[in-house]
Amino acid sequence: MRVYRLFLVLIIALSMQTAGAQEITGYNTIDSGNIGLNQLINVASRYSSRTGQNMNGYRIRIASFSGQQARGRSETALSEFHSRYPYINAYRIYSEPDYKIYVGDYRTKTDAYRNLVMLQGDYPTAFIVNSKIQVPDLVSTEIQSTDSNN
Repeated sequence: MRVYRLFLVLIIALSMQTAGAQEITGYNTIDSGNIGLNQLINVASRYSSRTGQNMNGYRIRIASFSGQQARGRSETALSEFHSRYPYINAYRIYSEPDYKIYVGDYRTKTDAYRNLVMLQGDYPTAFIVNSKIQVPDLVSTEIQSTDSNN
């Protein structure tokens, strides 16, 4: 939530600065190339990496292993996932007596569902879980969202 507030404050501050520049110079500084959307996203992204390490969100659980071979099987599953989907973060969590593989850091359930549909071809038993997540990078989230819309 802090990231959204900061992003909103940055937009308001920049729009106020732009309005003042228009009155003085007669043109819009954003259109003149002095500041752009990518720069604004980079500032917000740097802020989000400095704020709390975790936030409430969603992940997708793709596998769970128990028994004597659980550790080895979970390591194999994790490396296979990384080779298929190198752009999605994956985590192996030990919760006695199981090793569980979770993937993604999604702020909304809608974002998680979008990737769940894509992953169910390879992982038909995958499902969405509430989780503490790493604060996703705003730039990479935007790239993934744009790629999935094509």
